[in-house]
Amino acid sequence: MLAAFGLLACFLVIELSVRGLMRVPFYWGEADITDPALGNIRRPHFSYCHPIYSFCISTGDYGTRCNGNTPPRAERPLTLAVGDSFVFGDHVGDADSWPAILERLTGRRVINGGVPAFGLDQTVLRSEQLAEVYSPETIILSFIPDDVRRSEMSYFSGHAKPYFDVDGGTLHLHPAPVPPPSALAPLKRLLSVSLIVGVLFDQFMHWDGPAAEVVHDHGREVACLLMQRIATDVRAGTGRVLILAQPQAPEATPEHLQVKDFVLGCAAAAGLQVFDLFPIIERMPASQRQRLFDGHMTAEGNRVVATAVVGFFEREREGPHRSPVQ
Repeated sequence: MLAAFGLLACFLVIELSVRGLMRVPFYWGEADITDPALGNIRRPHFSYCHPIYSFCISTGDYGTRCNGNTPPRAERPLTLAVGDSFVFGDHVGDADSWPAILERLTGRRVINGGVPAFGLDQTVLRSEQLAEVYSPETIILSFIPDDVRRSEMSYFSGHAKPYFDVDGGTLHLHPAPVPPPSALAPLKRLLSVSLIVGVLFDQFMHWDGPAAEVVHDHGREVACLLMQRIATDVRAGTGRVLILAQPQAPEATPEHLQVKDFVLGCAAAAGLQVFDLFPIIERMPASQRQRLFDGHMTAEGNRVVATAVVGFFEREREGPHRSPVQ
């Protein structure tokens, strides 16, 4: 009995020490929450710091990422950035995501609506959801090539997600599957109070399904129709929509180039503004390209993205164009 109490006391000391290092408050549940329209999103008004790399992540309303900046004086004009972890800013602090840097460079408010592990389908749904909330003057919808592949799945990264299939040339939306009841659910809820358990047993604690579940192989067709959907539905209430293609690695594969060219071509054909970051990154020396990525983009990489977007908008003001920048 004394040994059991000793082990429990030791565990509590470690738990509190790790929470202190990560600055994670006590909460019951997970850092992610279920959104019936989108799948999983980050918990609103939540924060933590990485104990080794020292970056901190904070969220605000609707699970949007905080920018870590002094808020701009004016709320308008407002830009909404949506996408996956490359927009959210995985592995960097709040102030070093590219939407946060874009906000500092322009002095205009930028909402970071990125969500890690999102597919292009979820990103489009997220843009529709947040556009109703914020009524942005500009939407920047960013994607990496892998986001198109994720649009073929009903599960990704262990979480159920909505997806579209194509019927007669028309998109048909399937809501995220509801995982079957689990006998382990009460145990998981009890253990979720522990940060250490969540870290050591990540898949058991946080996954509600397979790593990935492919339901069709029409990702490119879905992506093209999604561009038409954005042009018809989202742009109707927004002054400007920009489709931004981001590299996901220092060296782009031939398949990645084909996918991003296809999506940008569909977006341009739908009348959307498009911006291709691939040529900008490719022109850099190999050593510099390597510094921009660490699985996601580094703070330096995000500065390159934000600076390039500012340049695009400056050129657009001088003379509007709808073709990819080379």
